[in-house]
Amino acid sequence: MKVLIFAKGNAYEKEIAFALQENNIDYTFVTTYPKYFLKKHFINIQNIKSFFILEILKRLLIKLYKFTNFNFLKNDKIDMYINTITDGIFSTCINKDYDLLIVYQSNHWLKSISKAKKLNVKTLYLLAISSSSFKKKTLADECKKLGLNEHYTQDAFVTDQKTEDVIKISDFVGYTSSYQLETFKNSNFNTQNFYYLPQPTNTSVYPIIHKKDPDEKFIVLFVGNDFVRKGAKYLIDAFNNLSLKNAELWMLGIDLQKYASILKLNNKNIKFFGAVKDLDIIDYYKKSSVLCLPSFEEGFPIVIPRAMTFGLPIITTHYGSDFIQNYINGFLVDPGNTNQLEQNIKYLYDNPLELQKMSKNSSNTHNKFFTPKIYVQRLITSIFND
Repeated sequence: MKVLIFAKGNAYEKEIAFALQENNIDYTFVTTYPKYFLKKHFINIQNIKSFFILEILKRLLIKLYKFTNFNFLKNDKIDMYINTITDGIFSTCINKDYDLLIVYQSNHWLKSISKAKKLNVKTLYLLAISSSSFKKKTLADECKKLGLNEHYTQDAFVTDQKTEDVIKISDFVGYTSSYQLETFKNSNFNTQNFYYLPQPTNTSVYPIIHKKDPDEKFIVLFVGNDFVRKGAKYLIDAFNNLSLKNAELWMLGIDLQKYASILKLNNKNIKFFGAVKDLDIIDYYKKSSVLCLPSFEEGFPIVIPRAMTFGLPIITTHYGSDFIQNYINGFLVDPGNTNQLEQNIKYLYDNPLELQKMSKNSSNTHNKFFTPKIYVQRLITSIFND
């Protein structure tokens, strides 16, 4: 079996490349990131084909927009331009030698999928988010509720809808959570070719089982780049309401402090770290007590299995229902429910021995569901029926 992986930007395709590599499957990893970056993730350089000029072009256009404020250079429009260019360039790498093309929902990949199908190369489209109709309504309602309508833009949903048109012609579609699948079913998608493929972790980068001293500071960790979508406001409110001693909330992600300030949220005992690189986040996982991600809309975020490698109990919403069990390895809460967040954070804070048990269970959950070996077994079974 020979696999071709397309990766625009820094998503979890590199974890898939590592999983194939660990299981001795021949692959080529085509990416917009430079080889030296991927080498840090233990991916063999000889398997990488890099068009990093596309990443440079995107970042230059974003900087140009900041200086000019031209409407045609807004971030969402830049994404649309780069998506089309990336799809065209990457499609030149497809040939009959490959058995499978894997692409991720960071791009529409229309040209690539069409070419692969003409060459009888099987195509697997990996879902990152919920259905566009569910996402659009959910985020529009929440932005309106918070008074952040300027945070909600239509351009992003145009891209989502284009993506869904391509999903419909793909041979296989990989979903990452049962709730994500339901949003597509409810949007009248034919899901007969949808297969359960939760993303793997890179066990060479995230190999540590975290054992935290119960006497250390209690740290609640949030990792996410969208204040509204990830439910950050409700976590901040919950943590503020608790007023815990020797405790902090660490917020990692783009523009989180900006929107917390707009909403005039109390930032007592809350630290905002901005965007943090993948490998640097490891230090935050090591020092934290629990990961809390109360999202309104997701697929299944990679930060959850990564946090599990460090033994962090997980507090999240319905997107984690396939893996998270209350009082076993974390808690499930309803999106926007501040009271539930308070109760569960307080339980872990008040019961350090239970936190330790749940920490061990979280690590065990990771080893049961998210290793490279398990991912490749699922992939081969789903696509090649072996």
